Amino acid sequence: MPIYDLTYRGWRGVKTKLPPWYPILENSVRLSFRNRLLFWLYLACALPPLVACVILYVRYSMEAAGALRIQRGMPQELFFDLPTYYHFLVFQGGLAIAIASVIGSQAIAGDRRGNALEAIFSRAITRGDYLWGRFLGIFVLVLGATLIPGITIWICDNLFSLDPSRLVKTLSYPVKIAAWAVMLSTSASLLILAFSALIRRGWLAIAAFLAFLFLSAGIAGGTAEAIHRAGHEDVADAIQGLGYIPALMAVQRAIFGLTPKEVHDSASYVTGGLTLVALGFVSWIVLLRKVKPIEVVS
Repeated sequence: MPIYDLTYRGWRGVKTKLPPWYPILENSVRLSFRNRLLFWLYLACALPPLVACVILYVRYSMEAAGALRIQRGMPQELFFDLPTYYHFLVFQGGLAIAIASVIGSQAIAGDRRGNALEAIFSRAITRGDYLWGRFLGIFVLVLGATLIPGITIWICDNLFSLDPSRLVKTLSYPVKIAAWAVMLSTSASLLILAFSALIRRGWLAIAAFLAFLFLSAGIAGGTAEAIHRAGHEDVADAIQGLGYIPALMAVQRAIFGLTPKEVHDSASYVTGGLTLVALGFVSWIVLLRKVKPIEVVS
């Protein structure tokens, strides 16, 4: 059990202006970029906005040349309204979850396996500082993989558009994209940190995390399908929202203000939101229980 030395609180020397959790955050980011897999995942994160911007450029160029008239029955990607943003960002969210698993699996597991917590807590760092720094180290990297691509698509949409009122029509899009990015980054970061605290091996933490994602979605989906066949559609939609991935998609749909019919997803956003909140709370409890140093105050 690491020693948690609080005697520094009586020290009257010169104190640093940086918050105590900042070195933990900086360490998390530096260690993350040593992983080559992270580089390739970030490279993959550039593909959805690149494809979206190419589609936007081709669409508006064809409109300008008079070779394309947007009509009903055409592929949804050519309309490029909120449902199209939703589908692009769903794929972006999958890549962001993969980034969170790669970064977060080693965050606490590496410290526990290497007995680094003893050295960390011998410094002027509390348990809250340590957990907050580790969380932010994952959060900022996952947020960058979701917020930047989403805003890039919106910027290209307005740059290429022939409609002078397009900016006014899409002014709420960045707020919705930012809300979705914060929601996804917070949930995924807390969950993978909990698995990292429970399992000392990074690859086992990733495996357990991914198994939880697919099993929760599979069990919730299978149960919902059986209930749906019995004629209880509302109950089936609520049950489907208990899976982690369906919960994320349902909350994203609610943030974007879309109907289940528009995105072909019927999971309840209420159940999905409660699922994400409950998982976040349980994850934080796990972190507090697994990172519990002995306090020495004298």
